[in-house]
Amino acid sequence: MDEAVGFFVPMERTCEAHLRAPGAVPIGHEAASAAGRGVGSHHAGWHYFQWLLRSGVADPTVVTHADGEQR
Repeated sequence: MDEAVGFFVPMERTCEAHLRAPGAVPIGHEAASAAGRGVGSHHAGWHYFQWLLRSGVADPTVVTHADGEQR
């Protein structure tokens, strides 16, 4: 779950910026695949989530795993 959230938040922010950019042009499949290989590891998603947790949650101890374990 951590990595899914870690990838979703920057993706959503990127999409919003792309939609607001005047004259934006979507990238092709090959470019998107190359970008995914560059930043798309499970480990990277987990790290993105850890950064979001540290920067956006005043008390990270309130965040729990799906199994109820605290971080």
